[in-house]
Amino acid sequence: MPVAVKICGLNSAAAADAAARAGAEFGGLMFFSRSPRNLSFEAGAQLAALVELLRTAARIEIMPRLQEGRERTARKKKDA
Repeated sequence: MPVAVKICGLNSAAAADAAARAGAEFGGLMFFSRSPRNLSFEAGAQLAALVELLRTAARIEIMPRLQEGRERTARKKKDA
């Protein structure tokens, strides 16, 4: 059974190039504002356009309302 490798959190052309040279077939882009590897949608589009060696880019995005709900829940647990 063949294995496909995805590297998540690519945030620069150099990182994407290194992942591709190491054999990754997929690249992940983070669109989550609290992630240290967060990209704007514009930066993500530019990076995806530059990297042709990776077949597919996966994206991770947390919807703002879902994230707000999680933060409220975490605050309530902390206060309890």
